[in-house]
Amino acid sequence: MNNRELALQLILNIPVHMRAIVLPLIFLLSTGLAFGQVTVSGVVSSDQGKLPYVNIGIRNKNAGTLSRADGSFVLQVPDSLQKDTLFFSLVGYHDTGIAINNFKTGMPCAVRLREQQYDLGAVAVTAKKLKEKKFGVHKYHSLIHLVDASINQNDIFEIAQLVHLPRRASKVTSVNLLINDDRKDSGLFRINFYEYQDGMPVKKIVQKNIIQTKAIKEGWLKFDLAKEQLYLKGDVVAAIEFLPLGKGKIAYEVKLGGRTKTFVRTSSQGEWQTPPAHYRMFVTALTADEDTQDNEEVEARATAQLYSAEIGDSFSLFVAMPKGYDAHASRNYHVAYVLDGNAYFDQLSEYITKHDIPVILFGVGYSSAYRSLVLRDRDFTFPKAAAADSMQQSGGADKFLQFLQTVVVPYIDAKYHTDKAGRMLMGHSLGGCFILYALERSLVDHRNVFQTFVAASPSLDYCNRYLLNEYKAVRPDAAQMKNLLLTIGAKEPDYADFASLLGILADKKFDAIKVSDTTILHADHMEAALPAFYAALDRIR
Repeated sequence: MNNRELALQLILNIPVHMRAIVLPLIFLLSTGLAFGQVTVSGVVSSDQGKLPYVNIGIRNKNAGTLSRADGSFVLQVPDSLQKDTLFFSLVGYHDTGIAINNFKTGMPCAVRLREQQYDLGAVAVTAKKLKEKKFGVHKYHSLIHLVDASINQNDIFEIAQLVHLPRRASKVTSVNLLINDDRKDSGLFRINFYEYQDGMPVKKIVQKNIIQTKAIKEGWLKFDLAKEQLYLKGDVVAAIEFLPLGKGKIAYEVKLGGRTKTFVRTSSQGEWQTPPAHYRMFVTALTADEDTQDNEEVEARATAQLYSAEIGDSFSLFVAMPKGYDAHASRNYHVAYVLDGNAYFDQLSEYITKHDIPVILFGVGYSSAYRSLVLRDRDFTFPKAAAADSMQQSGGADKFLQFLQTVVVPYIDAKYHTDKAGRMLMGHSLGGCFILYALERSLVDHRNVFQTFVAASPSLDYCNRYLLNEYKAVRPDAAQMKNLLLTIGAKEPDYADFASLLGILADKKFDAIKVSDTTILHADHMEAALPAFYAALDRIR
């Protein structure tokens, strides 16, 4: 059984195939192995009595649970992790670690946490009139809705977003999340705030155990924090931790595009992952800073619009230049083309700037992220999908590849200082399928437009595994040297097809292709996209 599924709703009633959308329909959680386990159980308490909702887990291993209302817990630990340490964490108490081999099978263990004292520090009070302002993603499309829906589970999962508060301490009054649909019963939530370091949430900066029970109703779900006396400033990661309570989905909305920093983890003490979609989530705070602006981060604007006569449509081109590009007019740069530019360009452009990667980045997308949800089906697939696949449009990968090779690449080469022998093409999911299709076509047609191909979590099951059969049958030109990077998330369900492709590519007929494969640890289908692209870009340095 899946512990978490991601549902996509298009109010316009557009049918979308499960593997053809920018967002996945299914997130799988790691629930332990079916064999080779030891059962760890016990009760967590302190001098104040039994402690409920303690986060219990192996740090960064995505194996954990939560103590129940009476402080009790049960955790199945795989053999591979039995030499690790189980950590117990609750705001207001010292973290406690116990070696797993100290737990005796079948014998509950009493775990005691010690209270921790904190210096809250001084808060400067201003005489200026305070105004309540919003920080984060608080606008939404009124007709088309992207929905992340979660179902009840034994452990927590937590969503988080970076917000940019004023530089002077401001009183945080609420955290808000846009809910898409009603649920009959209530949900139990914990509000956390984390320090932001090196692009990820780290230690908690609010030492309060803020737990609220909320009715799940369509609209903005508001967690009122006015009485908590929280004064925060600068870059802060606001998080909503979903605690196990009730049954059924909690459907909340997300958006594509923009540089908002978004994070998710799916177990206690688990590792944070970075999905490409952003939660429609914001913080309100009372601030005296008059210069504070609405800082909702919007997606980048396209640098150019290119038309394909054969497809009969225009495409958006997003461009990011490396540092020092203008100062080195005689230098030719590697070029990285990423599909689904509406979803991935903003994060990747920031990455190449931050890490000083000498590459020109081009995102190939559409006029809006919402159009991309359907049009990518049309452009990334070949052959045409069967009726059972429920795709409104499909089978146009041949035309899209022709457009890239004869319109996009010549346009880029004429306008920018490009290394014509250093072109990389990247795509994820159905986009990963297109990458493999483009590579196969280049082997057959003897074209050398792209030299490096990055296929992240390719949807190899499309059209009865068409691509696997094509690679079995193809007779490549041994003189064409290519690079192929294949990646998959460790928690994805399609590893059998992935392994089959690796087996096919091991044939001597593909000796001219340098194949590298990487498994993105702790990542699901969608969470594996950005790390795969980052890894590919890192190879350019």
